[in-house]
Amino acid sequence: MKKTIGIYLISFCLLFFLFSTVYYFSYRDLKQEQLAKAESSESGQEIEETEAVRAGQTDAPVVTDEMLYIFQALDPVSGLLTETILPMPEEYLGLTREQLSERIKEEGGRESLVSFSSSRLVVRNMETVDPLEYRFLLLLEEGYLKIYYSDRKDVYMETYLTEDELPRSEVEALRKGYYVKDVGELYDYLESITS
Repeated sequence: MKKTIGIYLISFCLLFFLFSTVYYFSYRDLKQEQLAKAESSESGQEIEETEAVRAGQTDAPVVTDEMLYIFQALDPVSGLLTETILPMPEEYLGLTREQLSERIKEEGGRESLVSFSSSRLVVRNMETVDPLEYRFLLLLEEGYLKIYYSDRKDVYMETYLTEDELPRSEVEALRKGYYVKDVGELYDYLESITS
């Protein structure tokens, strides 16, 4: 009986010593890394941060059907830029930024890739646009976001969203006017800029 208690006691002491040693060295390495970062930031050097990537994933984001697809049409004559939220084209799914850029060039149209992130994709077409094809116009006026019918005469909805509450990337487009085709696209867009 005394022999088994002694074995348990020695095992406990060895495990305690092992875990304490691992903890000490981990803590020491962490402190050294923090000191190195602090010294390099004081000297003006930037430290490159690396992100862990799950097995099977690539570093570059790819097009998914959850991304917001915004199609811009720029009228070269008037300079009017209209934007429409559309369903993601199936042929774009799974492509990286470089692959998508190549695909758009191969199509030979007047389209170009404007923005590509993990949450949204913006493609611009340089052809003329008829605002009458759209149902709504979102416009920043007097610091608030207002939604007009596309004729700009009647207000569909006045929102209480101020310019300060909107993403900086969207403010300029909303000052110029952002067209959407239907109610579904309108609410998808509003949800994307407020979340």
